[in-house]
Amino acid sequence: MVLREIKTEEYLDLITASLDSSTLDRPDIVRLLNDFAEKNLQQIEIDCVLWINEDSDNSLAWTFLGLCLLLRGDEDEGTALLNRAVSLDKTNVFAMNLLGDYHCTNKDEKEGEAFFWWSLDVKEGQVFPNKRLYYQFMSRKEYEKALRVLESILHINQNDMSTWVKIESCFSKMEPVGFVEGFVSRLTHFFPEHPRAWYLKGSVLHGAGR
Repeated sequence: MVLREIKTEEYLDLITASLDSSTLDRPDIVRLLNDFAEKNLQQIEIDCVLWINEDSDNSLAWTFLGLCLLLRGDEDEGTALLNRAVSLDKTNVFAMNLLGDYHCTNKDEKEGEAFFWWSLDVKEGQVFPNKRLYYQFMSRKEYEKALRVLESILHINQNDMSTWVKIESCFSKMEPVGFVEGFVSRLTHFFPEHPRAWYLKGSVLHGAGR
């Protein structure tokens, strides 16, 4: 498997979350995103090659070209281009997230998670790498770490109900004492107006016999 089977909409969400608004408003990027939505990889590749011919240090062009190659199944060349993109721009979180997703999908978890953490160090407030880290931690039953990244997602959007559901799922696999009690106290502290935080706190305390 080269990349996970994820929807075009997910890639578009990742792209728009990774790039700043001034970049997203550029006519060439708008056109490229439209081509991506229509799965017109050939046109994207043509545009990227033209950009690279004009400026061989265009990190974003290398990133999109690498993604297209990965989607076509060219694993070695695709990852090589994404790594080149990161080497050209150490703030290119789009390429970092793609590399993180690729490596985690292909069982190189240490490498993949390193790219996700690097991406979050560069740009906080990203949902995609936090969600991918959550699934990594859950697969290893590292529930405390999973809860930490879920909390990070709530700080981005506390009304994301799927995140609250995931937190409750984590709790169901843990003892309702110690870390869990402290965690629900954090939730009510940071999200005092959200009823789900108080619901979870009540459930945890009830489970602990309080």
